[in-house]
Amino acid sequence: MKLIKGNIKSAAIGRKFLEALRNRKKPKEGEMRVEDTQPVDAPYEVTPQDKLSFAAADMYGRFRMQEPGVSQPYLLKESDPLQKDYIEQEIFGDVGYTQVYDPATGEYRPVDATRDAWSAATVSKLATAFDPTFEGSARHSDYIRRGFQGDGNYSAEKATKRTEYQPGDILFKGRTDREGNPLGPQTYGQFEKDAKGKGDYAQDDGYGSHSDIIVGTRTATEKDVESNLAKKVGEIIYEVQGGNMSGTLYNKEFTAKGLANRYAGRLTQ
Repeated sequence: MKLIKGNIKSAAIGRKFLEALRNRKKPKEGEMRVEDTQPVDAPYEVTPQDKLSFAAADMYGRFRMQEPGVSQPYLLKESDPLQKDYIEQEIFGDVGYTQVYDPATGEYRPVDATRDAWSAATVSKLATAFDPTFEGSARHSDYIRRGFQGDGNYSAEKATKRTEYQPGDILFKGRTDREGNPLGPQTYGQFEKDAKGKGDYAQDDGYGSHSDIIVGTRTATEKDVESNLAKKVGEIIYEVQGGNMSGTLYNKEFTAKGLANRYAGRLTQ
C-alpha cells in the first residue's frame, strides 16, 4: 500500500493500513520484491493528523475483538483483564495517574479501570499523539480550563453547526448525575465563566465533564444519506473517539450539526 501525503484522514483508514502492514508476506531469503526495484519516492512526511489517526487506530485495535464464527466484531470491556491492564498501565500511565486518594480509608490506592473514570486520560493520550506539547490529565476540567485561559496550543470555541471542525479538536460537554443534577458547567457560557474564576465550580479543583476527540474525517456517501447520518452526499463526516462510555472505548461518526447538538464547545488549534 503506497502512502500519498494527506491520505490518512481517519482512524478507520489507519486501521486498514496497520492491518495491511501486519499481513504483508515477508520475502524468502534471496527473493527480490518487484517494488524494491522501483525508484524511491521522496520521503513521506508524517503529519500530526497521521500520527493521531495511527494512535486512534492502535487504541481501537486494543479493544476490538473478532471471535471465530462470529460475523460482527465487538469492543472489549474495561473489566477484561487485558483491557484493565492496558487502561491502568498505558492510558492512565501516560498522564502519570497511578494513585487515587480514597476518602473512605484516608489513604492512596492504585488506580482501577473499573472504578476510576478513564475518559480524560484517553483523550489526553490521543491529543498528545497529535500535539506532543499537549498537557494531558485524568480530569477533563484541567485542559478545558487551560483552553479558555490560553495556556498551551489549544483555544476554546463554541460548537456550532457551521463550525469547521478539524482532526485533533477536543470536544467537551457537561455531565449530570443519575438524577439529572449538574456535576459541572453545562453550557459554553458556563464553561467560559468558570475559566474566569466565576460560577459555581470556579473555586473547586475540578468539575464533572466529558470530552472526546476528532480523529478523522471523510465525505458522506449515498449510503450515509440513506441511513440519515448525513443530509447530502459530500457532506463532511467526523470520526470521534473517546473512552469510558458504557465501560469501553467510544467511536462514532457525526456531521457538524450532530457535533453541535452533542457538545458545548471545542478546543482547537
